[in-house]
Amino acid sequence: MQSFYPPPLTPVSPYFQVPPPNSAGFGVGWSHPGAPSPGVQVQPAYGPPYRPIKYDGGLLKIDIRLDPSGQVHPDIHTLTKQVMSDFPGAPLRISLWDWMPSGEHANRLSKTGIVQALCNHFQFLYGVLWRWHSVRFDLKLIEGIVVYMTGGDPHKVPHCPGALMLESVKFKNVAEVKDIKLINAFLREIMSNQMRNLYLGASDSAQPFSIQRSLRNIPYPALTRLELDGFSVSALQMHELMIATINIMECIVSDLTGPFPSPGCCKAVVPNLRRLKLDLDEIDFNGSRNTGAVFRLLETIAAPDLLELSLGYENVWDDYRYAEFYALCRPRLQKLHLLKMNVNDRQLYDCLDRHPELEELVLDMQSDHWSGGRPPIVLTQRTCKEICFNSKGESLLPNLESLSVRDNCIEATGCFSKMVKSRVKNRSLSELVIYGEVLCSEDRRVLQSLAAQGMRVIIGKEGFLP
Repeated sequence: MQSFYPPPLTPVSPYFQVPPPNSAGFGVGWSHPGAPSPGVQVQPAYGPPYRPIKYDGGLLKIDIRLDPSGQVHPDIHTLTKQVMSDFPGAPLRISLWDWMPSGEHANRLSKTGIVQALCNHFQFLYGVLWRWHSVRFDLKLIEGIVVYMTGGDPHKVPHCPGALMLESVKFKNVAEVKDIKLINAFLREIMSNQMRNLYLGASDSAQPFSIQRSLRNIPYPALTRLELDGFSVSALQMHELMIATINIMECIVSDLTGPFPSPGCCKAVVPNLRRLKLDLDEIDFNGSRNTGAVFRLLETIAAPDLLELSLGYENVWDDYRYAEFYALCRPRLQKLHLLKMNVNDRQLYDCLDRHPELEELVLDMQSDHWSGGRPPIVLTQRTCKEICFNSKGESLLPNLESLSVRDNCIEATGCFSKMVKSRVKNRSLSELVIYGEVLCSEDRRVLQSLAAQGMRVIIGKEGFLP
């Protein structure tokens, strides 16, 4: 990928200096060529209504963008006044995320002066680093800015005195970063012992990317939430990350792929994990290659207090590995979401039988076809009967309150509506969502009757419930 950043300038900008925490005027009066006069706000000609700075929820939220002409919003004078005078001491939420205007101007801007235009803003904000609460950065852009201000020398990334308070970080385009040493020097300075939330995503690069080795200055053991989205992550790498993030409470991975952890590897013990979402890489799923990553990772995770589990995009349900995952610590799940998972009625029953505490069940299977054939019908007469009463004459899921299912997973015999009616009678099920609208006449009649009696019934909804 060709970089749009200009080569580092020498000598290094003298403004990349950090003032002491009691400094009251860092950056006041800075400007860049063509900047609007103080107080003037030019509405960028793209996207929804945009407010570059607003105070909300105890945070001063700063959203830095370029308009199609290449000017930065907010201008440096307004930014300085708001941060230093109007809201002195307020924690900052900084966004350099949706910074590029759409349309024909984008290519022109990428060749002229993006880094120069943003340099003053970033220098000023770095000078109040101890007030950073949360950031959303295009990491490739940040790399270009830091290269510009340091000449590419990691030792010239200045140290900020004082206690830091950064709690949440979102980075996109992580795999496009080239100067790993420089980025790690930057990360070393901005990370704090308050760091809890990490999001990495939205990368167009197809190159392998080692998260822990490339971003080694992130305090992984301190994290309580980790989300990897928009770029492929191997099950092997994710297993290593799970071991490192021992305090994690929520983990979301959208593009799992191979290679896998080795058989007999040590388990990733995550005693605080409450929510886990694992989806196979859709490219692998559609191409039927590297499938199995979800189950190969799942069987290595020991999460005794897991409450929510979401699995997606596997074309083979692996009974053995799911049983291994359950046997490790028998988690008492309250929510189970299965998205585009090829599971049959018997496999579904065996899975549900392990989780009698379930309160929410989502079965959003393939929307049209599965490898050229129909999707599996999981709610058959047998499973519907067993969901009402198992072999001991007891309800299979006695605590079930919410059920969401795609229409083509339901056997068109009326058994589904009978099961629902029975659960409503027992005062457990209170919400039913049907993805799609294809139901047999008996099911539709009974569900309409239940809705008239006050049950929450939604038919025709599309998509996967978050």
